[in-house]
Amino acid sequence: MNEGLPEGLDASVLEWLTARVLDALSRDEPVGPVALTFLLGRYASTDREDVGEALGRALAAALEQAPSVSGLAERTAWTLLFAQAARVSDDPRVRDAATSGVGQLSVLWSSDGGSRGVNDISARMRAIEACLVAAPVVESPNLLGAAVNELERLVAAHYEPGQGMGALEDQLATASTLLTAHALTGRVPYPMLADELVQVALRTPWASRSFEFNCEASLVCARLAELHRDAGYRQAAVTSVNGDYGQEAARVLSCQLPRVRDLGTAAAPFGLALAQWLNLK
Repeated sequence: MNEGLPEGLDASVLEWLTARVLDALSRDEPVGPVALTFLLGRYASTDREDVGEALGRALAAALEQAPSVSGLAERTAWTLLFAQAARVSDDPRVRDAATSGVGQLSVLWSSDGGSRGVNDISARMRAIEACLVAAPVVESPNLLGAAVNELERLVAAHYEPGQGMGALEDQLATASTLLTAHALTGRVPYPMLADELVQVALRTPWASRSFEFNCEASLVCARLAELHRDAGYRQAAVTSVNGDYGQEAARVLSCQLPRVRDLGTAAAPFGLALAQWLNLK
């Protein structure tokens, strides 16, 4: 799967990025929610004591910072972090922070949510996905159903057969959210639509897009590649035969690799995507 890839597209990049995040935390430098989400993933996969201790301190500090966060993208990123951290942390404040974030994000699909001016499909999809990730850990029995209903409502309102969901960013954000919804509900049509949306997205070159977008795209491709390797899913679904998603993820990662060391902790989205892709090996 990784023939022809440049040297360095391997776990050593994850180790380097982990060291950069740990160093930044030791210097009390600002580290955002995506970098902490990456560090959380590293702790889950390595069980390193130094990573766990640094992560615990960083989460404690983040609990003080998050309530003052404004802006949908930041709120979504913090909610996603706390939702994932609540699965491994016994600090009730982490779960409370996830619950608070969900409460703020779910306003987007309240009866007057549309009047609040948030019409960006990709931003709304990312908020829905954060709520889906939080559903198993927060005390809200209706959250999963409400988030799934909003996902389906947005798809029904904006999806056009053969054209997908609109802008390139919308295709990828919707595909990611559909994959997360499938993991929670088992509904096969969700990843089938995600597959279609990524196929639509692949018609448009995205190399000139932002570093963060390319990382998101490679992460979605790696997730689809993993799903397509599941024999049970292949038997239940109609899957795309146009290309190898693992190869596509590798191609995008390869293009972005030269930027990683210059970005430092800001390269955390690359780390998330690379870790997902390495799981395919």
